[in-house]
Amino acid sequence: MTLLTLAMTTLVSVGTSAGSQTIDLEFDGGSVQAWVTAIKAQSPTSNIVVGAHAADIYISEMHLHDVSIPSLMQLCNASTASPITSDVIHEGGAPIWVVSAL
Repeated sequence: MTLLTLAMTTLVSVGTSAGSQTIDLEFDGGSVQAWVTAIKAQSPTSNIVVGAHAADIYISEMHLHDVSIPSLMQLCNASTASPITSDVIHEGGAPIWVVSAL
């Protein structure tokens, strides 16, 4: 299922846990691009790229507390109606997460 626009409420807050950045995410469901945009609004140093074919895929509702960006990216694989994947590129420096359609 693809989604071009969806009315939703997204609340994200930033916290610190054990030296790594974590966020609380109240996401009512929406496109992968909207989900990533909400994450990056609160974690602007996160390197997350959304492939064109994955941008409009629906990702289901989630209510999460004190989660890291890597955990959110792994969850992305399991919480969509359409098959998408997230991979990490980490050749030094900060990791780059790539969300793409299968």
